[in-house]
Amino acid sequence: MPVAYRISKAKHANTEDGLMSGKGAHLYGGHWNTAGNAVVYMSGTLSLAMLEIIVHTSDTNLLNSYVVAKVEFGNDLVQTLKIGDLPEEWDDTSLNSAASDIGDIWLTQSSSCILCVPSALVPSELNYLCNRSHPDFSQVIVNEITPLKFDAKFAH
Repeated sequence: MPVAYRISKAKHANTEDGLMSGKGAHLYGGHWNTAGNAVVYMSGTLSLAMLEIIVHTSDTNLLNSYVVAKVEFGNDLVQTLKIGDLPEEWDDTSLNSAASDIGDIWLTQSSSCILCVPSALVPSELNYLCNRSHPDFSQVIVNEITPLKFDAKFAH
């Protein structure tokens, strides 16, 4: 069973608009989706999940206000895209890129509950997108929500 890591602000972790809501991605868009499309971003390793937060956080004082959840799901819920399946500029980090078009199509078609994609930051590592509107979303299991502490040199 695959495992992914989801980081969320602690104050939202146990709320409807929190950990697995996709609300932030819905409001602001992300690498693999445009604003207006809810998707939950997760990473295949805790270190990659932390890197994704650090890179996308402008106020590092907030870094110690997060929790991390271990998320599990069956292989049968996952569709995988490999680098060779993606257009040349898939890792362009600007919003509304080729990657966001791919993610929006995946969400619209609802072809799987989870989409496994390479990280734009570390292409040899994996991120997972979760479509909370998919009929199989109830099979995604959130475990072990714990406080997340970043090294002091990042949180100052």
